[in-house]
Order: sequence, then C-alpha cells, then structure tokens
Amino acid sequence: MERLRFAGPIYLPALEDRAKEVDHIIAEYWQDTQQEFRVDMELASEDRTWIRVNSESVADIAKATRRLLALRVDGTVSGAARRLGMASVSLRRWMNKRLSQPGAREKSQGGSAIRRWIKSRSN
Repeated sequence: MERLRFAGPIYLPALEDRAKEVDHIIAEYWQDTQQEFRVDMELASEDRTWIRVNSESVADIAKATRRLLALRVDGTVSGAARRLGMASVSLRRWMNKRLSQPGAREKSQGGSAIRRWIKSRSN
C-alpha cells in the first residue's frame, strides 16, 4: 500500500507585501468577471483604485471586482444583485459599508449614495 505524502503549508504573502502585483490581480479578476458576465467593459483607473482601496485580501479583490462590474453593467443594485445571485439588501449593505468608511469620497445616505456612485462611474 502506498503512503500519502502531505506537502507543508502554503504561505501566501499578505496583500500589502504584494503591492506591485495588486493592479495585475485586479485586472485578471476583471477579465475573468467580464467573461463570466459576457460583457466587454473597460477597467477604468477610478474603478481599479476603488477596488484597491476597498480590498484587504485577494478574496476581497475578487468579491469587489465581481460586485463592481455587476453594478456597472446593470446600473441598479437590484439588477446587479440578480446577476450575482444574491439579495439586493446584502449588496446594498456591502456598498453602504464601503461608501461610509473614513476616507470614502461618497458618504452613505441610503440608496441615493449608491445611485450617485453608480452613475458617477457609468459616464
């Protein structure tokens, strides 16, 4: 009987230690998400910056990229939530949390802040 060998733990450096790679990681997730959604939409520099500022891990980048692109494509929280297969209230809470963080340019004022945010990025 053959013995199974287990590899040691895999170490992934923290995102802050991979600063030079972050823009590439964002761009790759953006491309993957475009293919998933079957759309062709440019990754604007302000979108890249927003994803970077609102992400603390690679998992956060993946989530922020999917949600941001869904919001950009659909133009509404309810449409984006449908596309993502999640409740619109969950997406709205996720956005409000990010819009109300210290340093965020847009301050959350219910759904109107999200609508202004989506509109400002779709021009």
